[in-house]
Amino acid sequence: MHLINVEAVLNIMDEQTPIDSLATKVLERFRVYEESSLEYAILSHCWQDNEVGFEAMSNLTKDALQTHSGEKVVRSCIEARKQGLKWLWIDSCCIDERERQRAINSMYRWYRWSKICYAYLHDVTDAFPGEASSQTKWPRWFFRGWTLQELIAPVKLKFFNQNWEEIGDRTSLASTLNTITRIQTTILEIMSWAADRETSEPEDKAYSLVGLFGVSLTVIYGEGASYAFQRLQDVLVKEYGDQSIFSWSGESKSGSVLADSPSDFRNCADVIKRDFHSSAQSRRQPIQICQGIVKHAAIGEMRSRLLLLLRR
Repeated sequence: MHLINVEAVLNIMDEQTPIDSLATKVLERFRVYEESSLEYAILSHCWQDNEVGFEAMSNLTKDALQTHSGEKVVRSCIEARKQGLKWLWIDSCCIDERERQRAINSMYRWYRWSKICYAYLHDVTDAFPGEASSQTKWPRWFFRGWTLQELIAPVKLKFFNQNWEEIGDRTSLASTLNTITRIQTTILEIMSWAADRETSEPEDKAYSLVGLFGVSLTVIYGEGASYAFQRLQDVLVKEYGDQSIFSWSGESKSGSVLADSPSDFRNCADVIKRDFHSSAQSRRQPIQICQGIVKHAAIGEMRSRLLLLLRR
């Protein structure tokens, strides 16, 4: 993964570093593992127009940092320096296009291994909203497809408003977060929670969930949201052998027993997971999926209960 050198960014902003100095090398590449002693902060945010990208970050100028998206980089670096952290990761400017496949499959772990995550709510002007009304809506950040893993994975998560004022953390806002997300304190109802999330790329509705389920998926932009999501379910069935994945409601446009979208799980939040291994018949005849068709003797039981996975 590539990480931002916090001091290099702040030096460029303050014009304290000669342009030909090695200290201006803003991006450094690291191989990060769970047991790594490398400490870094991470930014979770909504992408907006003209984000500072990987190429711009590789040849960073003060002008780029003075844009709206550049300010997010600077302010994140300031927060990281306050906590004695030398490195920072931001999805919009730290991913080399050639590494996108690995990045998507590794992103949950990168958030998990970070020292702290800053959630920047660009549409919150003051305190964290206590409730949504016709005049006040929940921050847009909560409706992104990638928010689920960014909310759950980090060890520590702090929220900031548009002025970069700290407005709470995951612990102090637990009750409000539960209201917004419908996530219980111990069980992650992943499919149901993901039902109303929005993503820039349709396939990201599936790709943004792989880390939460602890699986990997080949990234194929252009394949379409439905096919990507069905491939994810295929992997989940093979990995966990859990028939409860078939508990979605609705009708698949493809005619498959697999759902087309997370929205098909919208009303399944309170379904109880079935213990697949408790069935002797199931142990004798495990589920197999081939081109979207499920083969199993107990076909009548297939769409039984929603998959409930992953404790923090």
